[in-house]
Amino acid sequence: MSLLFLSNFDRIRLDIYNCVMREIIKNQRIRWIDMLKGITILLVAIHHSISAAYTIRGASNSPMFDLLIVKVDILLSAASMPAFFLAGGFVMASLNRNKVEWFLTKRLPFMIWIIFIWTCISFFAEYLGFHLYVDKSYPYLSTDNFFTPYWFIYALLLLSGLAAFVSRMGRVKQIIFTILFSLCFFSYLEFVDYKNLAYNICYKGIPFFMGGFIFKDQLISLYRTKRLIIILMVCIATFAMVAYYIIFSANYDSLITSSGFTKVFFVFMPVTLIFIGIVKFMSYSNLICNSFTYIGKLSLQIYLLHTFFVAFVASIYKHSYFDDGSISGKMVLILSPIILCVTFVLFSNSLLKPVLFSIPRSIENLLIKNVRRMYVLVLRKELSEKQSLNG
Repeated sequence: MSLLFLSNFDRIRLDIYNCVMREIIKNQRIRWIDMLKGITILLVAIHHSISAAYTIRGASNSPMFDLLIVKVDILLSAASMPAFFLAGGFVMASLNRNKVEWFLTKRLPFMIWIIFIWTCISFFAEYLGFHLYVDKSYPYLSTDNFFTPYWFIYALLLLSGLAAFVSRMGRVKQIIFTILFSLCFFSYLEFVDYKNLAYNICYKGIPFFMGGFIFKDQLISLYRTKRLIIILMVCIATFAMVAYYIIFSANYDSLITSSGFTKVFFVFMPVTLIFIGIVKFMSYSNLICNSFTYIGKLSLQIYLLHTFFVAFVASIYKHSYFDDGSISGKMVLILSPIILCVTFVLFSNSLLKPVLFSIPRSIENLLIKNVRRMYVLVLRKELSEKQSLNG
């Protein structure tokens, strides 16, 4: 029936229905993004656990199993952090408020506190002789590796600031500025010898966080229905295989070890988009979706704490004979720290969050007060410049 022949009552019912459906779609997207964050943060933790397990115990009794673990770990590592950054871009693009003000009053004070408190905790732990980074030389925390342990927090802070800065620009200007910033930032970090930080931010952080921020609606619409997801995954897989054979002559190792933005387009992007499609399929199961969504909401806690549990389990295995080189022993060594970490976070979050994962109210008010004062000064300066131009 045409909308012209609807009564006022029917129009009200239609408006209510549309509002409810928009809210349902919005909530589904939030759950889907939180689920993606939950899965990716677990994959990051498993990657670190694999590195620690093979450092302290070496290879297992099965070379085929070790080869499979290495290849799967490389493949999932190519998707886990890019997918997490993409989800971060989605979340920031969904904010219905001034993004510059949100960054200055919310994200900046919180991240500064998290970096400060957890850097102090990590230094203190290593000072007491607790080796947090088993696959690295001890002591690992020094001036040379100062940014490495929590590089993701630094990257998230930087990318949030970049997104807030370009939020007032048009889309074309946002893309151009992001590309130029990425190239300049990479060159600078290469010059000051922070190659690992430059690699992760410029190849995993900037393209995916800013891609999620700028193209949020377009990317999410690709995964709206099962049919679209299947078509997208087939197209991406075909593209990746063609590029794989043409550019790298079917050499798997050269594809994985390649560097530069070639790896972004022919490794990270195809693998990440296919990975997101798989996650979206998993989200149709309420049990799986609810479980990983809850973990996704605790992603910061898991990211900050998993290193301690990996180091703790590694120290136990290093001085024991639990791992006999069997496949089951290696799997226990890899998965037990992650299970312990997630269990600990689930049961202790309400107690630890006010102390270790939240900025104290007094410090927050002090930082926000100073930041807001700076923000007001900047706005007044912009207003005076506009008035002088108009005058």
